[in-house]
Amino acid sequence: MISIVKSAVGILVFALCVLSSSASADMWHRADLKNVVQLSDIGIIGRPVSSETKMVDQRVTTETTFAVSETLFGRDQATVTVVTPGGIYMGGPVPFAVDMGSVLPLHTDGDSVLLLTETDSSLYELASFGEGFFPIRGEGNDAEVVVEGSTSPVSVTRFIETIRNYR
Repeated sequence: MISIVKSAVGILVFALCVLSSSASADMWHRADLKNVVQLSDIGIIGRPVSSETKMVDQRVTTETTFAVSETLFGRDQATVTVVTPGGIYMGGPVPFAVDMGSVLPLHTDGDSVLLLTETDSSLYELASFGEGFFPIRGEGNDAEVVVEGSTSPVSVTRFIETIRNYR
C-alpha cells in the first residue's frame, strides 16, 4: 500500500512539473542560472576576436579570445581566453574535426555574456559544463539574451541585473 501511495505521489509531482506555467519554467531556469553564477570566477560581456585550435595531450581544444567590453564580476581584464574541447585541427598531416558540441557557439559575430571558471593555466572554461554562454541578440535598448529553457528572451539589462544579484 505504501509503495502505491509513493508511486501516485511521484506521478502527481511529475504531472505538475509538466503542466506548470511558463513562469514556473523560467523560475527553474533562473535557479539553474544562480548555480552557474555562483560556480563562476568571472562574468563578462565580450566579443570573440581570435580563435585557435590546438592538440594538447592528444586532445583537440579550441582557444577563443574575447575582447571584454564589461566585467560583471571578478577580475577586470581587457581580454579573456576561453578553452573548449573540440574544434578543427589543421596541424597534422591530415586535417580533422572533433565536435564536442561546445565550440561552435563561441564563434558569434556579436557580444555574448560569459560566465567562466579559471583553469590552472590562466585560461578560462565555460562554467557548469558549458552552460555559462549566453549570446546577445540585437543592440542598444532592444538587445536581448536568449536563455535556453526559457519561453522568451530577456532584456540584457534585466539579465545582467539578475546575474549581479546572484553574486
